[in-house]
Amino acid sequence: MRTLVSAVLDLLLPSLCPGCQIAGGPGLCPTCIHALPRLEHPCPWCGAARRDLDARCGACDGAGLAHLQQVRVDHPYHGGIAHLVGLAKTVGRPAAVRALGDLLPDPPDDAPNGGVVVPVPASPGRRPGPHLGSALARAGARRWHLPLRHLLTTTRLGAEQHRLSPAERRANVVGLFRCVKPAPAYVVLVDDLITTGATASAAAAALRQAGAKRVDLVCLARTPGPGEYATTTKKNIPDHTGGSGAAALSGGRQTP
Repeated sequence: MRTLVSAVLDLLLPSLCPGCQIAGGPGLCPTCIHALPRLEHPCPWCGAARRDLDARCGACDGAGLAHLQQVRVDHPYHGGIAHLVGLAKTVGRPAAVRALGDLLPDPPDDAPNGGVVVPVPASPGRRPGPHLGSALARAGARRWHLPLRHLLTTTRLGAEQHRLSPAERRANVVGLFRCVKPAPAYVVLVDDLITTGATASAAAAALRQAGAKRVDLVCLARTPGPGEYATTTKKNIPDHTGGSGAAALSGGRQTP
């Protein structure tokens, strides 16, 4: 019932920013966009934040994630991103889903022409509501003018990844995915969140086994690991929320 009410509100009030619910929309207003935290120099091979562009990645040491060519992610998962993801997943707000789709980064500049967009599939037994990864993949496919293909399916019910250690996460997803049909040479794999990258690596392994020669991951946000750095883009834009809105969107009033 809450999801239905939220969807009706989005239809009746489509011109409000889904971040602050104050400024005019559609989409995020400039204040909310500039308050969003951003990863500091994300590693192109795993997405972890770095001190500077020339610094060696402390998460993957330049080795990257197995079966993935490159990773594109711009935001840490806290502040405004976490707020919008909560609206999209828990409350089912279409306006929040659309806003997050606009924040999805583009594939790498050296990506081959053509290819397909493939979402990481939902886990069996997931709670009811919209699957954000699939919604982001649809948004990306439209923007990049690439076909959307649901090539992956799960083979079993795995344990919940957020309850596991990094080593347990990797073991938990081994063989978790399979392709329902052959994969093209190039695939843009899309998911909403990345933590260790174990799930994305397992999905990419299945795509490679089905024929893909290159798989890039495009992800909305990364859960910051210990010692990772995040910065908030700050511009001289008035805070129309009286202070609390910009603080929440930047991460000042929320924790991961």
